[in-house]
Amino acid sequence: MTLSMVRLFAVLRFLFEGGGRLRRTAALLLLIGIVELAAIVSLPVAGGGILDALVQGEVNGFRRSLSILLMLTAAQIVLSASYRLLLVNAEERLGHRIRERALRGLFNGPYATFERFGGGDLVHRVVNDAGVLKAAFGGVFLQLTHDLLATGAVTILLFRQNVVLALITVAALPISLLVVRHWSGGLETLNRRVKVEMANLMNRLQSWVSPALGVRVFSLEERAVTAVAGQSQVLMVASQEVGALRTKAGALSGVFLSLPSVIVFSYGGYQVMSGHLSVGDLFAFVGLSEMFGTPLRRIIGTLTATVPSMLPSLERVQALLCESTGDAPVQSLPDAVAELRVEDLSVRVGADSASRIVKVPKFRARKGDLTAICGPNGAGKSVFMRALAGLYAHSVQNVVALDEEGRQHAVTPRLCAIVPQTAYLFDGSVAQNIAMFGNPDASRLWSVIDAVGIREWISSLPAQVETRVDGALPRCFSGGETQRISLARALYQSSARVFLLDEPTMALDPKAWAILWPIIQSLRLRGPVVIVTHEPTLLSACDRVYEMAPAGDGSCTLTQVDRKGSNDGYDQAAL
Repeated sequence: MTLSMVRLFAVLRFLFEGGGRLRRTAALLLLIGIVELAAIVSLPVAGGGILDALVQGEVNGFRRSLSILLMLTAAQIVLSASYRLLLVNAEERLGHRIRERALRGLFNGPYATFERFGGGDLVHRVVNDAGVLKAAFGGVFLQLTHDLLATGAVTILLFRQNVVLALITVAALPISLLVVRHWSGGLETLNRRVKVEMANLMNRLQSWVSPALGVRVFSLEERAVTAVAGQSQVLMVASQEVGALRTKAGALSGVFLSLPSVIVFSYGGYQVMSGHLSVGDLFAFVGLSEMFGTPLRRIIGTLTATVPSMLPSLERVQALLCESTGDAPVQSLPDAVAELRVEDLSVRVGADSASRIVKVPKFRARKGDLTAICGPNGAGKSVFMRALAGLYAHSVQNVVALDEEGRQHAVTPRLCAIVPQTAYLFDGSVAQNIAMFGNPDASRLWSVIDAVGIREWISSLPAQVETRVDGALPRCFSGGETQRISLARALYQSSARVFLLDEPTMALDPKAWAILWPIIQSLRLRGPVVIVTHEPTLLSACDRVYEMAPAGDGSCTLTQVDRKGSNDGYDQAAL
């Protein structure tokens, strides 16, 4: 819980540092909350004054107390509406700010951030985490501040009304709440178990529903029903346990939460009958004691349940915000790259429980050559290509580009034209996808379109190169068409000096590959070309071939295949 609070306030402080308007709004919200609190705690006192006036038959006192009650009620309504309106606006601005800063940190930070958080649901997590912290601003930060102030103010008023009754309330209510919280903790544990069993049931059901054809073909209907029914019975037992504990917890909660009120009414009634306390004072005290209990319940719930539940979101957002250090300075690019050189490269791949280290003592690819990397799936070829592109911040010093004078330059994605194993299309037009959202040069654009052989197809689209593409669901583009757009994007990059092609033949038919192969061969005149491939024909056409395979110790080994009697001293480069 302490760690969660520290992370929460660290994130909020980080966001407040650059948000003057947000700080002013938070201060105004706190001020309105304090004024509203003063109006609220005065309501029971005004109500008690009305009761005393009624008992004593004082018309003027009744009118005065009623006027005060009406004014306090109207003020409380106005202040509450103002507070909620300001809070909604502030929360939405904060949510936007968190999303913007987190996404900026995500995209500007090292590529390893993507791998650490998982790529599949990364955006979903960022948006959800921003929503959690947006709610935390009002539901935790402001509410906790108001509840602490309310508890302190009400405690003072309780002791001013009656010391003995105040001691009973202040001592009994927290004990009752903690006992109830103890029972609630067990109930939450069982509720989590029910959710897990529900997820297991859905997974089990999905595992048998997905291969429905196989179930019918192999006559496994009864096996499927038995498997799903068994998981359903486990869920039923867990749900029954939750129901039984909820019933016990509800009954005991009612007993413990009612004890302070019973004691206050018993002792307070005795004080009224003995003339030491008026009916109005007892009414005011009961109202104040309820105001003492409500914020105290929220404080205990916030500190023991709400804030700890935010810990995963806080960890992810804090990590992303730490990456959000602004745009990196743009480095100048060499006019040409004569050689791509790797020495003592080490990259950790995968989660901690199943990670492996890819180590590359030496590797090189020259301008004018086609350098190929082959090997079985999972050996680390694509990871090595990402390292060659400078995507791993901790390894950029181990990958360098040498210009024609032998000077070393850092390798960055701007220096490389990358065709990934999975071709990507982004939200925008076909032209924007090829020109990477710069101002497309029409002649150059159509030149690369002709080069990859898709002019006829592009011309058949509704708006030709201006046809919109949904990055999540491209408009019926085939795998080969998407792959050729990806290759056109690489050709369009005027700043590219290094070309990294990961499985460029994937999704291409022989006719399309016959068109593209001369284009790929011509790239060697612009800089080093590194190709990951399994195609024997392509491997035989390359000038240098490396074979990557997993080693017995969990690392990988890169062996240069002897070509034309020369292996340049890289017969056994351990990877």
